[in-house]
Amino acid sequence: NLETLKQQAALTGQETLVEVVMFDTNYGRVCLDVIRALSPVVNIPQISAREITGRGGTPLMDATGESILKLERFPVTKGEDVAYMVMVLTDGENNEHHLQTFNASTLSGLIKRVQATDLWTLAFLTPPGKKNALVRLLGVPEGNVQEWEQTTQGYAAAAAANSAGISSYFSARSLGATSTKGFYTTD
Repeated sequence: NLETLKQQAALTGQETLVEVVMFDTNYGRVCLDVIRALSPVVNIPQISAREITGRGGTPLMDATGESILKLERFPVTKGEDVAYMVMVLTDGENNEHHLQTFNASTLSGLIKRVQATDLWTLAFLTPPGKKNALVRLLGVPEGNVQEWEQTTQGYAAAAAANSAGISSYFSARSLGATSTKGFYTTD
């Protein structure tokens, strides 16, 4: 995905800042570990498998909500051509209810608020059988959610879907679009 982001940013001339965050739980607390700090995509090195060390638990609501809030705090000059994309890849469903800051209601409200600006694209890769609940609970457009199998073949298909979605997103951005409701759909 990082290579696709780099290629598309160069191809379309889009200044692109990226941050990669891993989320899980550890000793009863939510952990959002920054794997690659916010910086221009051209400066971000690839991520090795050794850097990703899941400890268990999926604080999906908090990870998504905190990512949105962090991007909202990023300084933007009035009138600047800016758009935001949050891509979430999860191998589980939100299962840390007792720890969370965000629940379905508060996260849904935040997502509705940012999507109303038409500057935000939220894309989710989620386990089989979880798409409809995510779309219904959070109000994410159906075309921005795709299920993936946690197998080698499933990962390859998910990577290909992300690559196609990223390419489509950058193409739309180069034409002036600031969000998409069909990240994983082609037409």
